[in-house]
Amino acid sequence: MITRPTGQAGPLSDMIIALGGEPILLPTIATEPFDDLSGWTSFAENLAKFSWIIFTSENGVTYFMEQLSSRNIEIEKLENIKIAAIGRGTTASLASYKLKPNFVPSRAVVDNLVAEMPEQFDLSGNHILRVRGNLADSIIEDRFPSHGAEVMPLTVYRTFHPIWSKIEKDKFLENLPDAVLFTSGSTVLGLLKNLDANQFDKLQATARIFSIGPKVSAVLKGKNILFAGEATEQNIDGLIALLRDHFISN
Repeated sequence: MITRPTGQAGPLSDMIIALGGEPILLPTIATEPFDDLSGWTSFAENLAKFSWIIFTSENGVTYFMEQLSSRNIEIEKLENIKIAAIGRGTTASLASYKLKPNFVPSRAVVDNLVAEMPEQFDLSGNHILRVRGNLADSIIEDRFPSHGAEVMPLTVYRTFHPIWSKIEKDKFLENLPDAVLFTSGSTVLGLLKNLDANQFDKLQATARIFSIGPKVSAVLKGKNILFAGEATEQNIDGLIALLRDHFISN
C-alpha cells in the first residue's frame, strides 16, 4: 500500500511492480496550493537581497514554480540566488526547471541540512527564503539565525488528509495489503484518520509496516505502532530495498 499522493506514487509503484508486487494506491495525504500573499509580496520586493532558497520537498518546488510564474516573475531572476535542496526527488524536480542545487545534505533530512550547510557556507548576513508546506517544522527558521542568517518562510502549499469514501474503505478492509509504506509522518496520521482502532488493529495483524526514515519512525513510535523496519537510505530506493530484503528473508 502506497500512502503518498497519487501524483507522486508513480516511481514507487513502478519499483513494486518490478519486484513482482501489486501496488495499492490509497493516499492518506493530499496537497493543494496555498497563497501566502504577504510572503510573496515581501519576496518580490526584496528579491535582490536573497542569497539562498531552500527547498525541502518536490511539492515545494512544484508549487513555488507555479506561483512564481503566476506572478510573472521570470525564473531567470533566480540565477544569482543559491539553492539548497533535500533529497533526490527535490533535486530532480529542480532539474525539470533547469535548476541545480548548490548544496544537498549528506542525508535527506532537515537535521543534516541545518548541521552541514553552515559548515560549508558562511551564512552571516544572508537572506534565506525557506519554501515550505503548512505542516513543515521550523527547524531551519529557528537555527539559522544563530549563524547570522535571516530566514523568511514562504508557505506555498497545504497538506491535508483526505477522507476515504465508504466504498474505498470497505474495499480496503476486504483485501488488506501485505505491506504499508509510509513516506512521511503526515501519511501515518492520515491513515489513522481513516481507520478506527479496531480497523487499524486488523490491518496491523495482517500487514508489515515500513518507514522511510527517522521522522516517520518517531511518529509511528509516538502512536505505539509496531513497524518492520526503517530505510537506511531516506528515499524511495531505500524504502524499496527495505521492503525487498524483508520479504526475501521472511
